Amino acid sequence: MILPTVRASFGRSDAIHLVDLLARRDPDIRKAALARLEQEGPDSLLDDPRVRSALLTDPDVKAPPSLVFYVLVRQALLEGGIDSAATADFVTSMVISFGSAARAYRIFDDSQEEFHYLVDLIDQMRTASESPQAVALGVDKVFGEVARHFTGVRTSLNLLSDRYMWPGGGDPVNRLLREVTHQMER
Repeated sequence: MILPTVRASFGRSDAIHLVDLLARRDPDIRKAALARLEQEGPDSLLDDPRVRSALLTDPDVKAPPSLVFYVLVRQALLEGGIDSAATADFVTSMVISFGSAARAYRIFDDSQEEFHYLVDLIDQMRTASESPQAVALGVDKVFGEVARHFTGVRTSLNLLSDRYMWPGGGDPVNRLLREVTHQMER
């Protein structure tokens, strides 16, 4: 079972690194970012579009890939109207898990069942959200939320893919259709 564990892996040093990237050696911005971090917590930085920009462009980035993926997923979901850090955490965990070569189509490393379409995986989540294991682990609500917001999650992941993973790649007609569909769903 894929669990939303990415956010829990971020530590204080990751947050300070984001402050440093955001401040770009400007002491006033650094002071304000540190105050915001202390008052509002790390989500205030993770949700800031300037942090995303710094993570993608600053040559001094030393953030772990999971942090970069979380920020990209979180902000794509926010743009799509899904404001749930738990959903972003789970979707990021899925992206990282399925991004491993051997895991591209399997929920578990040793699973025989393969999922070639996201909709099939989401269908399994509706069942998984009701399982005793999901309830015991406290992820039943997150699974249900991702299943309910499937269209928004899919659209957000398409945008993330088009912008950051394969910009300029892929079938231009499909990209255009996805963009039109995204605009109509808003």
